[in-house]
Amino acid sequence: LGVVSPQTVGGVTYEFTGWSQGGAATQTIATPTDDATYTATFQAVSSPLRPADTPPAPTVAGLNYFYYEGTWDVLPAFANLTPVRTGGVSTPDLAPRARDDNFGFRYTGYVQVPQDGQYTFFTNSDDGSQLFIGNTLVVNNDGLHAAQERSGSIGLKAGLHAITITFFEKNGQQVLGVSYQGPSLSKQIIPAAAFSRVPNLRPADTPASPSAGLDYQYYQGSWSALPNFNSLTPSRTGTVGTVSLSPRLRDDNFGFRYTGFVQVPQDGDYTFFTESDDGSQLFIGNTLVVNNDGLHGAQERSGAIGLKAGLHAFTVTFFERTGQQVLVARYQGPGLSKQAIPATSLFRSGAAAAVASREPRGPGQLAAMLYPNPAQDVVTVSVQAPDAKPIQIDILDAQSRRVHTLTQAAQPGLNRVEVPVSQLGSGLYLLQVQCGNDRAGLRLVVSR
Repeated sequence: LGVVSPQTVGGVTYEFTGWSQGGAATQTIATPTDDATYTATFQAVSSPLRPADTPPAPTVAGLNYFYYEGTWDVLPAFANLTPVRTGGVSTPDLAPRARDDNFGFRYTGYVQVPQDGQYTFFTNSDDGSQLFIGNTLVVNNDGLHAAQERSGSIGLKAGLHAITITFFEKNGQQVLGVSYQGPSLSKQIIPAAAFSRVPNLRPADTPASPSAGLDYQYYQGSWSALPNFNSLTPSRTGTVGTVSLSPRLRDDNFGFRYTGFVQVPQDGDYTFFTESDDGSQLFIGNTLVVNNDGLHGAQERSGAIGLKAGLHAFTVTFFERTGQQVLVARYQGPGLSKQAIPATSLFRSGAAAAVASREPRGPGQLAAMLYPNPAQDVVTVSVQAPDAKPIQIDILDAQSRRVHTLTQAAQPGLNRVEVPVSQLGSGLYLLQVQCGNDRAGLRLVVSR
């Protein structure tokens, strides 16, 4: 009859103190004639307390989260996977998920404990979860199971300690709760006030020669959810000052994709919103931040992401089947109250701007381009005239109504025509150029 001593369970070390019948830790006994119980007694021994951590940078409230999608029977190595989205939460919260099955989360940050001592941590989850303090696995609640609670203990010095919580859900209920207890702390859900994090900030992008506005692609079709616009051919393309539905050609069964960059003034966490009827999504880089997809009336959805100050790749997709035509993109963040994203914060790369201002030539088409675009007061149209016939320029609004006409004498070769646009309101226009039988159509954005 023998025991192993010392041994560690749940981060606590125990040493053997004796058998109920006395004797050494390992001993030989005679086989009893009747049932008998032999009890080994252990006691916890003091172990070194984990020293508190010093975060490498200033912290803010909450935890960083990394959201993943996949099908697993046990927790995967999340560090080797690419998250679908990232952001910040006040506590380990499943709300940022995009679906109810086949997803996972990793939360990182710091938990504060008020005084030195032994702390017990608990996770209640469906399906699997684990909790680490630093690199030490304290709670192992992994695997496929209904909601169940598991716990583990660790000795901690007062202060901040790095914490990581991992979780996955295959199917069934979506449950994750994280609790603790310790000196002067009864068992309780870890409050938001105990969590802090170093923000996980996306680095700014550096587009070439950015100019004001967004590029758009306009599509026509009937959908119940956002289609893969990459596989479709747009009915028209152009530029807009903000996320706007004004370039549409009809009120039902259409869609848009807007691409460019959004500028944020300082480092921090930013929340983006889309209000739409029907579906919309908003991406920063390749990260889906707002998912407002599907058929529905006007509704607002939001999502958060940490951003370094500067320009960040920005994409908004939208479709309208029937009903109202609603799309508004908003944001809020450090020093910014919630507001519609203004034109002054939206940009597109200079390379895209040059392409959008020049139409490809074909038979009977003029070589023409315009600049600047977007324009405020005057736009210059460069025309390669085939002969000395007059150049006529017509500007049409989004409803194809002629709002300005100008005619100027021409000479064979390069001609430049200055067209006043100060009388036009902000928006997208079609600028038509004709010289003899040759024509060109150019997209013009007026931005105030």
